[in-house]
Amino acid sequence: IMSVKNDAAGVFVVSENKILLVKRSEICPISKNKISYGGYWSFLCGSQEDGEASIDCAIRESYEEARIKIKPSSIEYFSSICNSSGWNLHIHFAELRKTPKVKLNFEHVAYLWWDIGSLDSFPYKKEEKLWGELKKYVEKNNN
Repeated sequence: IMSVKNDAAGVFVVSENKILLVKRSEICPISKNKISYGGYWSFLCGSQEDGEASIDCAIRESYEEARIKIKPSSIEYFSSICNSSGWNLHIHFAELRKTPKVKLNFEHVAYLWWDIGSLDSFPYKKEEKLWGELKKYVEKNNN
């Protein structure tokens, strides 16, 4: 999906039946502004650049935010939602055979690999619309 204004793309990285979740920083250390969904657990994502395809954005953001290299052949587009901040969020999934090392940049304060079969017991703050898409993906792939 090619970008228009207010388009963002992200990727859920899945490996060995676990999903990578990252906790968003609350304040940007550079601008000192509050970050939207700060403190929420989410996926690797960011704004699409002009003319950038959502899949390319998701690949770029996964490297910028977590130093995870995703090959175009390992990633697929899943769905798009409009979040409460008015952004069109394009959701991708990357299934990686080998669990990658994660090296977060300043945009996140923590990460964890959560069991994909235990999404209902995830106890932390999350964006419900995004979580709904994650559950749809898991249902689709386990049938």
